[in-house]
Amino acid sequence: MRRPAGVIGALALLSLATSCTIPTDTDPVPSPTSRPPQPTTAAVTPGAGPDLASAVAAVASTNGGRGGGGLAQDGQARTFGGLLDAPARSTIKVPIALAALDGCDADRASLEAQVTAALTTSDNDAAEWLWECLGDPDTAALRTGDVIAHAGTPVRVNTTVTRPGFSSFGQTEWTLPEQALFAGVLPDIAADTIVAEAPMRSKSSTM
Repeated sequence: MRRPAGVIGALALLSLATSCTIPTDTDPVPSPTSRPPQPTTAAVTPGAGPDLASAVAAVASTNGGRGGGGLAQDGQARTFGGLLDAPARSTIKVPIALAALDGCDADRASLEAQVTAALTTSDNDAAEWLWECLGDPDTAALRTGDVIAHAGTPVRVNTTVTRPGFSSFGQTEWTLPEQALFAGVLPDIAADTIVAEAPMRSKSSTM
């Protein structure tokens, strides 16, 4: 089932919310050989819709970090800003939620309550609940990766805690172009689920 282009663009802004970060000396450095081939990217056409590039630059300037934004259109990722590759942080909660809705052995009311909390308030405890509900870490990673793969961009979901106090899955290396392409297919794979109704928020510093 197709959705209007405006809906796809709005969902693609999910990538924008989690792609402003302040780098630290403890951020893990991804191996240059560990990433799958990257999707094609292109610059956003100036004047096409809201000036998202300026919005990203303003957020980055205000918070003293780096920023990046992405849109998906016709199977192509359009990106802007200087930050294209960083840990997924809270963006990963979306495919986790979809995987849990499809394969978590829990009563529906509890499951949907946790999904709502994870996506509408970026509740980390709810996200951990969903992750654990999917099985052991390797199984949870595979199921989450299967959801991401709908966008045609295989991503290896992290199962090892690389930063104390942060989730393993939140440190998954998921590039901005890959996230934008995932957002582009989200209207189809999330149709008729609570994910499609949830206003999504992100707290990039807490995952």
